[in-house]
Amino acid sequence: MAASEGTSGDNESSSFVSGECLYELFEHCFKTPYKANNADRKVDIIQKRCLHLLGKDYQVKEISNKNGAISNYYPVEIYVPLAQISDKDFEFTFLAEANFDKLRDLMISCRLARCRQRFAVPVMCFDNKYICRSATLASAAEIIGRSGMEWIGLFSTEEPQSRPEDNGNGDILTTQRSQDIKLLKYLRVSLICDLMVENKMIKFGVPVTSSEKVDKGHRYHNDFNLVSMPFPGCEFFKEYRENEHLAQGLRYNWSQPMVDADFNIPPALCYCDLNITWENYQSWDLVKLTQNYMKFLVQSVALGEGGMLIHCVSGWDRTPLFVSLLRLSLWADGKIHKSLCAAEILYFTIAYDWLLFGHQFLERLNKGEAIFAFCFDFLQYITSDSYSICSFGKRNHSGMLFQTDSDLKLDEVTGDTSSRIQESPTDNEMLYLGSPSKGPSYKKSCSYPVSQPLSVNSHPSDQNYSTSYGSWQVVHSEGSLGESDTHANPSMFSNADMTANQESIRCSRLRNVRSTFWRLYGQFSDETNPTSSTRSLTGFFSKLATTVGMGNN
Repeated sequence: MAASEGTSGDNESSSFVSGECLYELFEHCFKTPYKANNADRKVDIIQKRCLHLLGKDYQVKEISNKNGAISNYYPVEIYVPLAQISDKDFEFTFLAEANFDKLRDLMISCRLARCRQRFAVPVMCFDNKYICRSATLASAAEIIGRSGMEWIGLFSTEEPQSRPEDNGNGDILTTQRSQDIKLLKYLRVSLICDLMVENKMIKFGVPVTSSEKVDKGHRYHNDFNLVSMPFPGCEFFKEYRENEHLAQGLRYNWSQPMVDADFNIPPALCYCDLNITWENYQSWDLVKLTQNYMKFLVQSVALGEGGMLIHCVSGWDRTPLFVSLLRLSLWADGKIHKSLCAAEILYFTIAYDWLLFGHQFLERLNKGEAIFAFCFDFLQYITSDSYSICSFGKRNHSGMLFQTDSDLKLDEVTGDTSSRIQESPTDNEMLYLGSPSKGPSYKKSCSYPVSQPLSVNSHPSDQNYSTSYGSWQVVHSEGSLGESDTHANPSMFSNADMTANQESIRCSRLRNVRSTFWRLYGQFSDETNPTSSTRSLTGFFSKLATTVGMGNN
């Protein structure tokens, strides 16, 4: 699908972000660990650039986290989009009328409910629904421990923190989780997507985290749809790097002792519309697993009546992976960040979704855990329109599917009219695609009523896992990796309907982001590899010039 008319999403020549800006961002990511209480001038510059890029398309409200006053692992300024700017008009969200002092107070009051004080934060908005991110629920031990350390002043922040209240019975865990639920309801979250492979994380026999799906008080089961989507942690992506950054054929070992979370989706979320056999999830390779999870997430964003919370354990590896993929997918469809070009959206998602929300770049690079690289390389596998949010349409109150006028413009740009069934000459706001009884895929309303989950419980004990290993390869000027012929280059994408001479604007946009990323990532990976030759900064910029800031793509 293409960008909507009137956008400048492909105009690289007028980019606010230059090749030098991107280089400086990568340099900071891989050399300076981020924490809000030690943010320096460079972090301040990065934050201001993020605000400028977000402000191109949105009215933005800033929530202060100066010196880590609320959380040391979150941005110094948390940005909440309130209204999308469209043709000099504003499409306001429900938070535009919210009391942000109350919102910040809720964040403070439940700051201990989740691991490392990583409470739910809205990071993007589509169709008046917020996509939020967080860590998983903290255990009672962590809540009590952090509460005590705050009380005696071991956690230094700009503003003094009061001791978290309990419910009158000394049960601080119940109080914190109740406050957490209040924050989620304030953000109108209806769906919680848990990426953990564990029900609880256990260290030395002691639970160090919990999760909503095993909350003993069932506090989350009545108010939210809980989706368990087990996805390999950052340690698995060492195998991805050792496999020469080839994700195809790479399978996770689901039979490991700590893996006890099963795939679990409430049936009312109509995941069956995707024609995916979820029971086979443990047999999928890394590409197929991520593709199918993306289809579910995009469908949930398109058809859900409420917002979404995505989290893993700490919320800084798997969480930014899927938050970034959703952001880039919606951008490629022309639905969000409509004014940003490839260089600008790349800068924003690396800086805001990864760096400022605490991803441990240097630690992951030193350990060879290349989940960050996988995120942007994976863009080649979601270029097809089947991953586009436009392919899901919407539902009216009668349960019928329709496309909005902006979706029709996207179809006109790409020449895609296959989904049109009937056009009304008197009402240009919707095109009906037929009733659920006639359609092959959409069988029922996709609202989010709370229901009993459908569980998939299968732990195969004998699977073929990848044993192919290799070394880090240099990134070629085309954006492909390595010297091996098995590497996919930027022209080898997953859209079966696309030819070499004709590709969708969605595909072209994702391709530009991916190729630009590899030029940057390869440069810094070489610099941190003592056995590789050092490239000059001048030479790097000359190669990057054709991609960002100095040429048309």
